[in-house]
Amino acid sequence: MARRSERSGLHIEDVKEDDEGDLTILIRSSKTDQEGDGAEVIVPRGVHNETDPVRVVRAYKEALVERGVTTGRLLRAINQWDQITHDTMSGDAINEMVQRRAARVLPDDNLVCTAHGFRAGGAGEAYKNKAPLSAIRNQGRWAEGSPQILEYIRVVDARAENPVRGIGL
Repeated sequence: MARRSERSGLHIEDVKEDDEGDLTILIRSSKTDQEGDGAEVIVPRGVHNETDPVRVVRAYKEALVERGVTTGRLLRAINQWDQITHDTMSGDAINEMVQRRAARVLPDDNLVCTAHGFRAGGAGEAYKNKAPLSAIRNQGRWAEGSPQILEYIRVVDARAENPVRGIGL
């Protein structure tokens, strides 16, 4: 549920596997942390090998080490000769990469996939799976009282999720 700017700001050393086998990610600063106090976010191990964030990050970091990259920015720009550079991958570049990858995986699908979709979709899916709104807000670092998070949480089943059900009428 990270913002594109938070992803592009990550350093290799900001993303670590913890003793539980999850990822602990240091977000150095964000839109809601202008002072740069930082916040740690836990990203748990996934249930599918193809999408397990721990496995994916481990493989990515190993690929960086094989290319001699051990410090600095995690997400690096790639030049026209497919070489990893020291330049940070911008938020726009992250978004373009997500769109290219989605088009490769879903070539006949008319869905528009964006990097922001991970943020918005993550909040919606977490809510659908009964995660408390406060936990979703903390994971995505939305400001206390921000109405934006509510834009991402949509009622899926108007009958089952009806707020009038169960109030004793």
